[in-house]
Amino acid sequence: MDEVELITVIEVAEKNKVVCQADSCGHSVYKKVHVVRCNDKIQILGSECFKNLYPELKKNKALYGSGNGVLLTDEERLLLLENTEALIKKFEEQYKKDDEQPEEIIYSALSDDDLYKISLVKAKEEFKKNRGLDPESAGWSGLVKSDAEIIFKELRGIELTGLRIPRAIDENGRTVPPELANEYDSYYCPSCEDKLVLKKGEGKRRVHFSHRPSDVCAQETVTHKLAKYLIIKSVNDWKAGKGPVPTIRRKCVDCESFTTQELPTNVEVAVAEKRLESGYVADIVFLSLNDILAAVEVKVSHAVDAEKKENIGLPFIEVLGQDVITKPLEWHPVTDKFRKFKCKKNQRYLL
Repeated sequence: MDEVELITVIEVAEKNKVVCQADSCGHSVYKKVHVVRCNDKIQILGSECFKNLYPELKKNKALYGSGNGVLLTDEERLLLLENTEALIKKFEEQYKKDDEQPEEIIYSALSDDDLYKISLVKAKEEFKKNRGLDPESAGWSGLVKSDAEIIFKELRGIELTGLRIPRAIDENGRTVPPELANEYDSYYCPSCEDKLVLKKGEGKRRVHFSHRPSDVCAQETVTHKLAKYLIIKSVNDWKAGKGPVPTIRRKCVDCESFTTQELPTNVEVAVAEKRLESGYVADIVFLSLNDILAAVEVKVSHAVDAEKKENIGLPFIEVLGQDVITKPLEWHPVTDKFRKFKCKKNQRYLL
């Protein structure tokens, strides 16, 4: 006699339908998808095929979740299609009372290719959640892939060692990504100014800058200092006629649409680490005739705290350091405390 059990009932987004695995069916389904184990074989079935094949299980409760269908994330859908056992282990983790099995075991059965696919989905989900931007839009693929590589190592249990230097400083003070670096030139860390070594990519590894072990240089410091350097350089190059005007992505207070706004011409210079009348030190300030117009705070792992936001004493925006490194001339604030902005149909205000 066959040993049959209903593992769970799940649901996927309609655009991501899955195929019913009942013989001679092949229909695409997305609601009340039944995951059944029959003699150690896993089947994914639509509700009708499930009723026809296993009528004795209709009244049985699923091992995990309710009978209404648990909505899967994109990551879980990949597991459903490519390693259903791993998804079942994940459900076991969610519903059992003890936590003897750590999450790493869930991913241990996956190949590197499958795990990277999941890492990429996670990276895209976090990118959209943290930045409010479409990870598929032009210009962001490199950053998303870089995030996916970190997530892959974390899920695989690989120790994260070494510093990621996304842009180095050359002998002329210019910032250079490793892809455009020349092996005959010299490049330096934007944080500690230590000399870097350009490494050619091998296998799946991309070309990158290698940093010697350091007691004074950390990843957060590198990202924070490099982002500040790029913002200041973009503003000062623009004012010197050496580059385009930086832009800021802003939301209209009336229609709530987003649009791009140029930095106003009354900004004369940008400087770092300026103490304000409120007593706080701003990462970057914009000046006009020595008057402070506004500030920029760079977030890497720690956001501006509530007290500083309330009492900083002047308009400011907060941007993600990695976003600035990816697009130095396009700033996407995660906090916008500049003066209220109105789109083209209304008067504009910025600083």
